[in-house]
This record gives sequence, C-alpha cells and structure tokens, in this order.
Amino acid sequence: MKLKIILSILLLASPLWAISSNSSGNTVKKIGDSTITGSLTVTSSVTANTFIGNGSGITGVTDANALTQSSATITYTNIETFSGSMTIITNSLDTKLSTGVTQIIAGTNITITPTDGRGNVTINSSGGGGAGVAGSTASITINGGGFDIPSLNGAINFKDEYLISGASVPYNYTMFHEATINYAYKTIYAPNYLNDAGGYTVTLIWISTQTTGNVVWELGISTTNNFRTDNWVAQSATTTVSGTAYNINSTVFNLASQSIVAGQPFKVRLRRIADSSDDTMAGYSNVLSLNIAYKRLY
Repeated sequence: MKLKIILSILLLASPLWAISSNSSGNTVKKIGDSTITGSLTVTSSVTANTFIGNGSGITGVTDANALTQSSATITYTNIETFSGSMTIITNSLDTKLSTGVTQIIAGTNITITPTDGRGNVTINSSGGGGAGVAGSTASITINGGGFDIPSLNGAINFKDEYLISGASVPYNYTMFHEATINYAYKTIYAPNYLNDAGGYTVTLIWISTQTTGNVVWELGISTTNNFRTDNWVAQSATTTVSGTAYNINSTVFNLASQSIVAGQPFKVRLRRIADSSDDTMAGYSNVLSLNIAYKRLY
C-alpha cells in the first residue's frame, strides 16, 4: 500500500508520458511540458511539427534524407560537422546553400590563402597587372617638341625631316647644343592614382648625328606650388652615343620618392651639362621623348 502511494506522487509531480503499441512499433507521446535531460534512443524516424534548439548535439548524420524540410522554416546554428550531405528542398531560406560561393580561384598575378580558396580567404595582388591594378606600372610621356623653352636659353624646339629609304619622315625634337648649358621645362599634373612612394623610372630618348663621345644629362623635379621658388631635386646620368648616326640612344634615371602629390602639379627640368668634363660628344643631341614610369595607388 505504501509503495503505490509513493508511485502515485511521483507520477503526479512529473509530466505524463504514454506508451502505446501498434503494428509499426511503440509510440511515445508526451503529455505536458518537460525536457528530456538524459539520452533518448530512437531506432526509427522521428517526426515533429517543430524542432527547437541549436543542434549542437546532432552527430553522425550520414543519409542524404536524414535531415530534410520542404515547407516550414528551420534555423540551424552551431551545427556540428555532417559526414553526409544535407538536402534543402525549399527556396525560401535567406541563405541558399545551393547558390552561394563555394570556392575562390586565384587568377593571373593573384595569390590566395588558404590555397584551396575555402573558408576565410585572403586575396593579394602580386602586381604586374594591367591598368587599374594597384602596384601596376603607368607612365607619363613628354614628346620631343613638348618642352617649354625659355627665350634666353640654348635649347631649341624643332620639327625636322630626314630621309629613310627615300621617304621624308617628319619628327619633333628639342635640340641641345654641345657648348651651352641648355634647359627645357615641362609642368605636369600628377594623376590621382600616382604612388610617389613607389619611385620612378625616367627614360630619355634622343638621337644625334655624332657617333662617338658621351653626353651628360641632368633631370630635375620641383614640387613647390610657388613657381618662383622652385625646389629642384636633380640627378645626372651619362650615356655613350650610338656608333651609328641617328640611332636611338636611351638614358635612364632611377628616382626614389620625389614628394610628388597625387592630383597636384609638378615640374620637370631637363638639361645637357655641356660644360662637364665628362660630356665629350661634339655636335647637337636631339631629344625625342621623356617617359616617366611610376606605380599606381589603385
């Protein structure tokens, strides 16, 4: 009698569970609200109108149909790794797994970490790309007749004609005398994407009728906004003339940062240091172009 009373008290203090049997096996029904704190082993399928929880205890799902939903909305967070596939029939999810990014593949001059392109991926450009790529090379060119020449100066702008295979080919150039210190200037507007910290490679293209001797060139950059107080930073370079008249000669200046501000004007000054003991070429030197190569910010 005492045992029956204790059992009745335990049943009244807990939610009611009913176990019935049919041809398909046992059916467990819960009457009331409660939480199963222990483990529950089910050898067949489980059907419910709503699954509540973060799914942290779901493991070993290997069947493609073991976790499916066709109509209602299910939110899964902190899901453990599934060993099989998961099928989502509905298209109403905010994030559609079937249409998202599955992998990032590196293109030309691009490196990614990790290399398989999955997870949290870092993308880096190695440079050398085309226009519009940060770190790629762009340039500004001054043609031979495009320099500004002061009136009291030994340099002169010319348009000349010479014969190549019987045809008259015109070209513009700035002529520098062999016995006078000559200056030529040009004001340039720096592009907004110019990266001054990347330095500059300046290539001077010139020709001469002479075939022996050296020419000493000086290139200066001024970045002051006051055009009456220039702050020229100059560098010189010496080039031996080609052994063939009218052949192309190249003089290269490698410049570090010149404090040029992107989107602001700066000035270029070119001269032949004719009074230098190292300048030994007789005759004129004719400048065809000056190319300023730089790195892009973007």
